[in-house]
Amino acid sequence: LFGYLVFIVMTGSQWNLMAGALSVSILTLPLMVSVTENALKDLPPEYTLGSLGLGASKWQTIWNVLLPACLPRIMTGLILAAGRGFGEAAALMFTAGMSTDIDWGNWDMSSTTCPLNPFRPGETLALHVWVMRTEALSPDAAKIAGVTSAILMLVVVLFNVLARYISWRLEKKMEGTADD
Repeated sequence: LFGYLVFIVMTGSQWNLMAGALSVSILTLPLMVSVTENALKDLPPEYTLGSLGLGASKWQTIWNVLLPACLPRIMTGLILAAGRGFGEAAALMFTAGMSTDIDWGNWDMSSTTCPLNPFRPGETLALHVWVMRTEALSPDAAKIAGVTSAILMLVVVLFNVLARYISWRLEKKMEGTADD
């Protein structure tokens, strides 16, 4: 409701993808901040002391030593936050809308039917599942909801695998063992 109030009512706009993205970002921000903070707190103090002892500034220590050492835990937090965002339906129902009218032949960015317009209404897979299970009039709505759920699970699994691969590559690169 906060996202609806701030991004829709106070701006005087209609449901749009940007308002939905900002709302979900606000929902996932506390999780990312707490995961990153815990990861930094759990590092041994020798990391900081060693870097500062070698003449690095505080910002160089944070950027070049502490954050790379925390990267695996931060990536885990990112995956958890993304999973929460993928499954979010309520915040998006009030901010992004519940239907999409896309014209794939229309590339006018100011049009509400342009697929690339971030200020057009839209719905997510999670919201589509909810609509199909609660409000659909089609006799095969349950089957459509099942297929949509399977697609959503596939997208989440693919995102997790891709995020883990990127994390692994970054870790190898920081260790100096990446095959380039």
